[in-house]
Amino acid sequence: PKITLRPATVAEAVERYLKWYQEHRRAYKETETTINAHILPHFNSQLITEITTNQIRHWHNALATQPARVRTRAGAKPAYRDKPITEGQKRPRRSTANRILTVLKAILNKAFQDELVPDNAAWRRVKPFGNADEPMTRFLTEAECMRLINTCRPDFRQLVKSALFTGARYSELARLNVADVNTDTGLIYISPEAKSGRGGHIPL
Repeated sequence: PKITLRPATVAEAVERYLKWYQEHRRAYKETETTINAHILPHFNSQLITEITTNQIRHWHNALATQPARVRTRAGAKPAYRDKPITEGQKRPRRSTANRILTVLKAILNKAFQDELVPDNAAWRRVKPFGNADEPMTRFLTEAECMRLINTCRPDFRQLVKSALFTGARYSELARLNVADVNTDTGLIYISPEAKSGRGGHIPL
């Protein structure tokens, strides 16, 4: 006779997933912390078969808009940063929400592969936020430049100053010769790398 398994909860799927994760993956503690902080408090005893796409989307959106947690001592009351307001503050929260969504999907996909649930469409339809991991372009102020220089060791300070004056990469600065600097025109010549074969001038 065909054996029908009883419906599984998210908590049961988490237990199976963490047992598998500990044997096959690294960063177990980090993954367990993410699950305990963001996944179990919301889904825990809910049956996987009753989870809806809209429920996961709402949870995913909430993760992206809530303040970031501050690391505290074990057993201490959770602390949070200010709520993200600017685009620069919102982007890392969306990136974090995407990583947590990936963990939830991995848990549910493992349950699907283990035939604890008949379908995976509910979470498959939830997409991560786009462009969440794109770096933010920002220029240092003069005061920030001075603070950066002053915190460097004396033997490293000149290299940092050169990078700030030119915007050149470390490898480009390391290849510079005295003849590459033209004080009359205020330009330095960056010699080409072996792969690209292209050089160029940078104004000071």
